[in-house]
Amino acid sequence: IQQQPFNEKWLSVQVKFSDIIPELVKVISEGDTEKDSFGRKVGRLKSIITNKPSAIMILSDNKIINTSHPAQKDLVCSLDILCIEKNGTFYFKNYPLKIGNSITFSTDLYSIAGTIIGIDAR
Repeated sequence: IQQQPFNEKWLSVQVKFSDIIPELVKVISEGDTEKDSFGRKVGRLKSIITNKPSAIMILSDNKIINTSHPAQKDLVCSLDILCIEKNGTFYFKNYPLKIGNSITFSTDLYSIAGTIIGIDAR
């Protein structure tokens, strides 16, 4: 049986990273890259779209109040990632790229997990 070659394609995805600690927010920057075990670039943080305080709910006078977390942040980022296409589905690190799925972006300095909120398959 002959193996079908896999098609590699760069895709742009929007990812929401929630409740990120300040120490991690400080080291994340546009242009950060992820490399595979062979040293080949497979991901790049293209842009940080939003950087807002995380929301928390507190109870005050028997009322629930939505307010900003004093330290943690929510980031929405645009990532370019090298995917493999199998049977019409794109995969990054063997996980299917679908809105709502988790994705982990790892550099030499940090690793951060988020949720895919948009996919641009140009």
